[in-house]
Amino acid sequence: MIKILIADDHQMFRAGMRSLINSIDQMEVVGEAASGFETIDFLKENQADIVLLDYNMPDLTGLESIIEIRKQKIDVKIIMLTMHNKREIIRDVLTAGADGYLLKDSSRQELIDAITEVQAGESYFVNDVKDSLKDSYRIPFEKKVIRLTPREKDVLKLICEELTTQEIADKLFISVNTVETHRKNLISKTGVKNGIGLVKFALTNGL
Repeated sequence: MIKILIADDHQMFRAGMRSLINSIDQMEVVGEAASGFETIDFLKENQADIVLLDYNMPDLTGLESIIEIRKQKIDVKIIMLTMHNKREIIRDVLTAGADGYLLKDSSRQELIDAITEVQAGESYFVNDVKDSLKDSYRIPFEKKVIRLTPREKDVLKLICEELTTQEIADKLFISVNTVETHRKNLISKTGVKNGIGLVKFALTNGL
């Protein structure tokens, strides 16, 4: 069962999301928070696998909340769920350590896909933010000269194509464990935090 915290300052939205998520097999809402501080306080005292986090909230913004959650090393995956589709916000949120990015007008299936893939250790962002993400990371970050093996480049390319670990394994005729090893090596070499960071690295370095 995937345990989910909904963090949004609008009660009606939280109620709707709770009803939706609780209707999905293997997912349940374990709590709600109406502000950034409430989110962090809940996560300190309760176990959640994923937090669906709004950007505009009282006391701490979604971005500030992510920074604080990562700073305190709270073990939770974060999906930003917001109406914002601005490059700067997307860039800052993902750089701060979010694992996924969803817009509030995303479909039910996109929500399910995002939660499932992020829980499995993948990154997820909806089609509507992909172009913004690419444009956002095309210039601002300094390129790094890092030596990658041919197989690591293959894995990185497929990560950028949003294939799951199992799909990458099947396509390259290697085991899931081998894919995970390449992923860990890529993260270690590039110094990023997650799959989204690998995508940013690839875009910045023309890979």
